[in-house]
Amino acid sequence: MTRPEQVKIDEFYFGLVLNDHERALKEVAEFVREYPKNLDLLNTFADDASALMRFDIAEDAEHRLLGTPPFRKSSTESVLALWNEQLARNEFPSAAGTAKQARDDIPDLFQGPYLEVISFLAEGNIDKGEAEISHLREQQLAQASLWLGGLLDTYKGRLAAAQRQWTEYLGIVQDTSETWVASEDVAHLWLARICLLAGDAEAARKHLNQVQKVRDEYLAEAGKYYARLGDTQHAEDILGRLKSHLAGRATNQNRAIIQLVEGEIELKKGNARKSFELISTAAQYPWAYSFIPIKESLANAALSSGHYDIAVSAYQEIVDKRGFAFSWDRPDDWIMAQYGLGHATDLQNRRDLAPQYYKEFEYLWHEGDHNLTPLREARKRISELAH
Repeated sequence: MTRPEQVKIDEFYFGLVLNDHERALKEVAEFVREYPKNLDLLNTFADDASALMRFDIAEDAEHRLLGTPPFRKSSTESVLALWNEQLARNEFPSAAGTAKQARDDIPDLFQGPYLEVISFLAEGNIDKGEAEISHLREQQLAQASLWLGGLLDTYKGRLAAAQRQWTEYLGIVQDTSETWVASEDVAHLWLARICLLAGDAEAARKHLNQVQKVRDEYLAEAGKYYARLGDTQHAEDILGRLKSHLAGRATNQNRAIIQLVEGEIELKKGNARKSFELISTAAQYPWAYSFIPIKESLANAALSSGHYDIAVSAYQEIVDKRGFAFSWDRPDDWIMAQYGLGHATDLQNRRDLAPQYYKEFEYLWHEGDHNLTPLREARKRISELAH
């Protein structure tokens, strides 16, 4: 057995058998330090670091994988990963630069427009984002323009418009097996989240019923939304599927998504204390694929159980990861965390902080749909706290 093969086996053993992901990462790190030209394991190292949200380490590894410019088409995977790491670290100029360089160096890179638009929106450069989306429409690039247009509408709080664009997007991806943005099932999950936020429970449930072929983390998120809709039977069904599928793989990350669904079900049943305990345990393990859904649930459970300081901390963690939220197409979660900070500090009777957070949220969604409950509530509390 070669040394690289042994390292790969050790990584698998430490990570998935012993549930020691830090040890697995350390094993690969030591090897690539000794053999920096082994690109296969350097790529593994970058992927592992990113999944564990060690974005600084992952970014450095991707730079080493890419070498000196220009970018090559064969390095597309590393280009996309580098952009993700930069965005996750809120390095907005760097991410925008990587997106532009990718489009210049790899003209037929079909993800190019997506990288640039998300970079603009994450940085708050709405005008450039809108201009690029309009350009995509002119080029009749329907998938890109509809998905990104929906994200722009979501960023502005125009959830009804976002639903229309993403529903039209669904009509396109249903007719093709090729998509570079979101699969049909993921699009349904994203629509369910938006519908839930807009207060349209029937539409949210309809979309959730279509979520089948997704990662375990996304399936757990669907279970979370079923629980919030009061459909604990469907939430329990998903919990059972997860437990069956993940049996024998009791890693921290897998346990966390199970605890997430369990906690949401307990909260809906009125067991706020038990819910808080379950989701607090889940939130101990940083995992990129489920970080935001679990942190949002932690904040919600903390509010329900009177742990307002924990809620503030959880919402602040989401707010601090603006670029990360946008790289996962979740501007709504980032913006709603601003509202969450207002609500949590309001419950703490922090009249010095709550109005600031509410105003920041209202500023972000000042063009939002007039019937959005969080927007109406924020405006009401801004007025009341001013007196």
